[in-house]
Amino acid sequence: MEAARPNRSLVATSCCITSGMSPKRRANLYLEPQQWTILEAISEETGAPVSELIRRAINEYILEHGTRAHVQTLKDATRKMKKGAEKD
Repeated sequence: MEAARPNRSLVATSCCITSGMSPKRRANLYLEPQQWTILEAISEETGAPVSELIRRAINEYILEHGTRAHVQTLKDATRKMKKGAEKD
């Protein structure tokens, strides 16, 4: 009998840096099959990678449910990233 997977939806595993952008943390997450199918369809329609769609959804969740400090941290990081992109 196969052992049950831990009930963790997000597990950080490493850090990577992408050119011209802020350092990102790599995460493994488990999605329901229909979630993945829908994300792939939206990705095809918009041209945005699935990973970017997930980051956008997380940002929206933080803006809606985060504390003022969380929201400010997100806004500061976004502003800093945009300034860095303008320099390139």
